Amino acid sequence: MTARAMIATLILGLSANHQASAYVLDGSSWPDGKTTFHIGITNHGSANSPSGISWNTAFREAAGKWNAQSNFVFTVDENDPSNPCAGVGSYPQDGFRNGADFRPKVCNQVDGTEDDYGNKTLAVTVSYVFTSKPEEKVETDIFFNDAESWDIYDGAARASFDFRRVALHELGHVMGLGHEESNPAIMQPTIGDNYSLLADDIAGAQALYGTGSGPGDPPIRMSIEEPFNGDVKSGISNFRGWVVSKNPLVSLTLYRDGVLFDTLDHNGKRVDVGNQFPDYPGSANSGFSFTTNFGLLSAAQHQYRLVARDNQGNTLEKTVSFDVERFDNAWVGDDNLISLDNASTQISGSREIRINGMIHDGKEYQVILNWKKARQGFDIKEINRTQ
Repeated sequence: MTARAMIATLILGLSANHQASAYVLDGSSWPDGKTTFHIGITNHGSANSPSGISWNTAFREAAGKWNAQSNFVFTVDENDPSNPCAGVGSYPQDGFRNGADFRPKVCNQVDGTEDDYGNKTLAVTVSYVFTSKPEEKVETDIFFNDAESWDIYDGAARASFDFRRVALHELGHVMGLGHEESNPAIMQPTIGDNYSLLADDIAGAQALYGTGSGPGDPPIRMSIEEPFNGDVKSGISNFRGWVVSKNPLVSLTLYRDGVLFDTLDHNGKRVDVGNQFPDYPGSANSGFSFTTNFGLLSAAQHQYRLVARDNQGNTLEKTVSFDVERFDNAWVGDDNLISLDNASTQISGSREIRINGMIHDGKEYQVILNWKKARQGFDIKEINRTQ
């Protein structure tokens, strides 16, 4: 299996010191101007703060402040929490999902380490990018120091630290903002009496995601939904997504591994996109999709690059990198050549199944399946030839 070419690009902490350039950018951002956090925040077993407000509620409110003051869109999902330590030590991988929680240590997926917070550090945000696209975030995780005393409140800072304003600060890092040391801002590196976004914070968000009144303002918006960054593909599957434009599009061109692959139609029915972006002409019929045999590609990392151009000269590019796992024969037409008669299965972790001794076209393989929430089923993670 090809290793994921991923690096931790940013580790930023908020200091507990009560002390006091323009906005500072960290060099990476979210290409679609949005991301989702999957949370179930508890502190020493309690879902509520001493004031009675739940940690989840305060986190959602902090995200809502950025949504109201910028073009960026945070979504907060409380139904299926992601452990921010997923992929480190004994914590199983759960895909490129953002998590946030109180933790005794800061986890780093790339190094596989659990590190101390450092002196007087209240919280740390760790962001990840692929080495092939270092300017685009693919995951961020927020760690709140559970050794500190926490509550939720507005107004002047108290002995217990206000979780909501710290979350507001860390979500700024998630967007791509660094520490601001010259102007009043929630993004200052030390906590203080401020608990709201200030002009410098908003200017930084606008520098990253535009100055319009909402997320529908860019001339072109586009999303590649499958495959996603870091996905593992095998056999026959789909390439799909959507694109909307204020002006007529003149081309939607797809490149695979740097070579022109196809020009795509983009008129598939997408009621969900139409509801989300009603100000874009034809947004309810903006989908693109085709079926392809990923098994024809080599067992390695591959890349799709999609380029949209409108009649005003505006251009938007999206790139996804994914791994291919395959059998030696990419197409078997006779079902009798596939056999599990002498195979055995093994459960590995909480969401992984290993099939040992599968026969595929006369050759023996181990196939590892992993649960994928987005597809509500098990997908192939690895295919290993054993004979």
